[in-house]
Amino acid sequence: MAYTAQVIIAFSAGNDANLISKSIDALKHKAERSCLPTFSGVLEDPPAPKIELNKLTAFFAVYGQKAKGDEQKSKGVRIYLLGHAAWLAHKLGTWSSEEVADLLGGAKFTGKGVISIIGCEAARNLDNDYPAEVTDWEESFASKLQYHLKGKYSVESPILARIRSVGVFSDIHKEIFSVAKEFEDTKGRKFILSKDDIRINKAESTKLRFYWDGGKQMREWVGYY
Repeated sequence: MAYTAQVIIAFSAGNDANLISKSIDALKHKAERSCLPTFSGVLEDPPAPKIELNKLTAFFAVYGQKAKGDEQKSKGVRIYLLGHAAWLAHKLGTWSSEEVADLLGGAKFTGKGVISIIGCEAARNLDNDYPAEVTDWEESFASKLQYHLKGKYSVESPILARIRSVGVFSDIHKEIFSVAKEFEDTKGRKFILSKDDIRINKAESTKLRFYWDGGKQMREWVGYY
């Protein structure tokens, strides 16, 4: 199954304009290769300007609504939440998890889709321990976002987030590729930084999928095969 569309929402801390611009461009580049319609926007301090919220609402109205039988045809909308994540403060840019939930809920996102957080350590908790059930909903930015989306807007979309530093291969990294074709194929893909500061695409035991099982918050490692 494929996605129907892509949403990129960047949360700027004010001093990261070039990195955010290049990352958005790279994510769009990857989507264009599969002809995926894309909405993108950059937000600074909350709340979102009304004009930006209206644009996002209109995009969801076209691509993000649930429809009978649609579950078998599409994964829905892929939503990227992009920005510097302060994992101890549980913020993305200057936005709290609840403010991000209010943004998506206010834009009438119905839950038909997948939310992917491109923010460093957004799934990390203090204990560095990740059993299947989330027993403390406040332990990470991702678990708090998941909790607020369901509690306030009945949205149960799966959320993907990482416990390590994460970024997007973009034109900033072009010089590390010796072959142009290899860079073009890699541009728009995500990477994590290893302990040796090596950028690795699809590293095992770094990415978690948060989901609901009845009334329980659950998570599992995303495997790469």
